[in-house]
Amino acid sequence: MEESKNKYALAKALLPRAQAGDAKAQYLLFLAMWDCLKPDEAHQYQMYPTWEAKRQLLIQNAIPQKNIGDEEAVYRVCAGFFENDIKSLGDSWDWLKRAADAGYALAQAETAAQRLQQDQWKVYERAGDPPGITADLPPIGGDDVSPRELLTLAVQTGDPEVLDRIGDLQQMLNPTQSRETNLLNEVAWRYAACQRMGGCPVGWGPATSTNCAVITPNCVPVPNTWLTWVNGNWAPVQERVDQINAAIAAQQWDQLGLGAGS
Repeated sequence: MEESKNKYALAKALLPRAQAGDAKAQYLLFLAMWDCLKPDEAHQYQMYPTWEAKRQLLIQNAIPQKNIGDEEAVYRVCAGFFENDIKSLGDSWDWLKRAADAGYALAQAETAAQRLQQDQWKVYERAGDPPGITADLPPIGGDDVSPRELLTLAVQTGDPEVLDRIGDLQQMLNPTQSRETNLLNEVAWRYAACQRMGGCPVGWGPATSTNCAVITPNCVPVPNTWLTWVNGNWAPVQERVDQINAAIAAQQWDQLGLGAGS
């Protein structure tokens, strides 16, 4: 998905599988559509509905030809959604709901994340801020959906992407906790995901194994970025990692600390 050079073509290819009930295809179809149609991404296509219009602007701004080529590649990723009638693709939120209702863990985690963000934007809007991207939509996932319940279901699969996403959501799951506590929990959940993948994503940069040498099994290098975040004090993080892993192994889902009400 991240490497796709034409997400419209990808969406068209996924559509038959999604219509046939393939939950993974439904989830990926949502991602392809959401990545391109959300307002902050769609804005450039509203300003420059054709590549030629965008290219002329770059030429006027004396952008080097090589950079113009790079800009075109980026433009083409989502251009198909704005050059074609996309009604046949259906509603992106409906595809996400179908995948989540089918029990696809990543769709459940994504629904929880989107709903938490939506609820947060609604709070900001009531405080006087401009509406967020999804603030005025119907409740994502449905009125009866609890983000924490969805995450509890998703985490039961042990999918490392789900664990990593839970780490990413710590601040929204636990808005009353201190920044330091949420940061510790974020790193712990992400590292528990790394253990299941046999290593952390390279996007986090260089890593060192010396800080987890006493951990057996599942000792994988800790990204130096994370060590900086916790001021080099890895022991409390590892304690939380062990708690997470123990709760998952024992199927003690209420011990995972997925926020108030979990």
